[in-house]
Amino acid sequence: MITVSLYQHNIKVTKFPSIARYECLDLTLETNTPFLPDVTGRSCGVLTCAGKTIDGVTSVSDENQNEANVSFSRIEAMEVFRRKPGGGSRVSVGSVSTQHPRLSRVANGLKITGLLEAGKVSIRVELFKQEDCKSRFTCVVRGLDSQAKNLVSITKLAQQADTQTANLG
Repeated sequence: MITVSLYQHNIKVTKFPSIARYECLDLTLETNTPFLPDVTGRSCGVLTCAGKTIDGVTSVSDENQNEANVSFSRIEAMEVFRRKPGGGSRVSVGSVSTQHPRLSRVANGLKITGLLEAGKVSIRVELFKQEDCKSRFTCVVRGLDSQAKNLVSITKLAQQADTQTANLG
């Protein structure tokens, strides 16, 4: 089951269907409220995409708990993408794979760490720009099933501010 959660009162989260979903994949964005742009080093949010296998095999199911008859027996890669508010192209934020299992860097207002090891994978992105905290994020996981067939899981997190009208007068 994929869990997408967001912790801020004025944000709505829209979930998009995944190609292949599997248990224990979690894509979350926790935002710090209020955002103070003058405070150096303070993040406006943390995005985490994480997954793990259970007893070496990860089952796939949809939101209604219907079995999809698909399972990951091996996770080979995870990549997080960002699309800024107002559109634009999708840009890779960071990735881990069996060839490059560790990730640690700071670039363009993002602090990115990631790890792929036997049975679990995660990428954590600390966001320092308000624009990034309003961006759309996609987490893509690639792996193999028990018969060595390629599987892909795509989870998207889109944010939309509530539209409320205040009477100031």
